[in-house]
Amino acid sequence: MAGDRVTWAARPESRRASAPSDNAQAWGASNGKPTRVLVGTGDDRFLRLARFLLTRNHFEVRATKRVVRAAELVERHEPDVVVIDASDSLGDAARSVAAIEALYPRVGVLVVCDGEPPRWTTGLKVTEKWAALETLPADIRVLTDARG
Repeated sequence: MAGDRVTWAARPESRRASAPSDNAQAWGASNGKPTRVLVGTGDDRFLRLARFLLTRNHFEVRATKRVVRAAELVERHEPDVVVIDASDSLGDAARSVAAIEALYPRVGVLVVCDGEPPRWTTGLKVTEKWAALETLPADIRVLTDARG
């Protein structure tokens, strides 16, 4: 009904999440530190849900509302993975992805967008952002494992 509030009760993927040794999915295997994620999106709802889901799964999350600043923030925050929302500007997202891949090849990049995802010639997979929330922690884990 209009005006009703909905609460999203996502559960962490691991029931034993009290210490790094108990929560291998979000902790870097090589350095024992939490996996760091930078989320670049102008969508407040997506950012709140992504931050909630990722922090609940013990990821360290930073965010920017300016997708064009994502590459600059990689230098400052040293994330393991960057999630870029291409909904507002596919061009800005593409430039950010290209800069991150060129300057920081060890950083994984996931791109999400509203509606039908575009098919980029680079082969980079773009996922519908609301569907991406369902698998975001697992997708980040797979990406960091592949790069680690």
